[in-house]
Amino acid sequence: MDFIYSIIIPHKNIPKLLQRCLDSIPERDDVQVIIVDDNSDPAIVDFEHFPGLQRKNTIVVFDKSSKGAGHARNIGIEHSNSKWLIFADADDFFNYCIDECLDKYKDASEDVIYFFANSLDSVTYVNNNRGGAVNNQLERYMSDNESNEWLVRYESGVPWAKFFKSNVIEKNHIRFDETRIHNDNTFSYLAGYFAERVKGVGIAIYCVTYRDGSITYTEMDMEKFKDRWTVFAKRVAFMEQHNLKYFTYDSFFITCLLELKKKKDKTRYHEALNIFEQNGVPISLIKSFVRQRRKMDFTYKVKHFLYQLLKW
Repeated sequence: MDFIYSIIIPHKNIPKLLQRCLDSIPERDDVQVIIVDDNSDPAIVDFEHFPGLQRKNTIVVFDKSSKGAGHARNIGIEHSNSKWLIFADADDFFNYCIDECLDKYKDASEDVIYFFANSLDSVTYVNNNRGGAVNNQLERYMSDNESNEWLVRYESGVPWAKFFKSNVIEKNHIRFDETRIHNDNTFSYLAGYFAERVKGVGIAIYCVTYRDGSITYTEMDMEKFKDRWTVFAKRVAFMEQHNLKYFTYDSFFITCLLELKKKKDKTRYHEALNIFEQNGVPISLIKSFVRQRRKMDFTYKVKHFLYQLLKW
């Protein structure tokens, strides 16, 4: 291997923010940077002066397939040549402590290392809580490793603020889904499942930003909706097949069901259940999941919503 670390960055139509991200990455002999451009618009991007073209140890791949960030990340993995894989979004950036962490953990025995992230508005730099759920999972794990290791292995569904051993990724052929939304969820829980050892580090190495117009914050059209529930269905099927506990604790999944209920969106609710059945997850299993959630220590309002879900 030529490098210790490969940092993989998918990009589309935000060259100034990509440059900000690159500026936050220390130029080191042991760090390779791989940028995969997802068919950016030439009216927006100057390809002759594309960020990273003149940067040390940097590969820029111009992909014209327009298959999204998951596909771009998979291309990045294929071009990597390193011991560790690190993922960043082009509109985010690393904090100054990344340099120290690259030194400290290059010989770590763990297969996945989880770090904290702070969160800012991409334009105003005002604090927000976009990374709050990920940080909460890591805090709970670090306070009680034995009881809460499942949180970082299976619930932390983002690829950023983590170091992944590349041999684990390649041995198990772990890749990103090529969906418009939640393309990173499968990659994250498979990496957690196949990792022999994991570690949590109490340092925020990464800043995840909020930006109007990003795919995360655009309208949930039917294509994105179907992508979301297909990813969820495959996840539930995997957890059930491997006897992993997701019923009691999969908070994001139940939150999405509740959101459909609150909006009185029966069409999408039943479409979600159909997608589960198409992926080998019977509706009876989903209702069993909801019943178990009702037994937990929620407020009356949440328990009432769960009860209503069973009646729909």
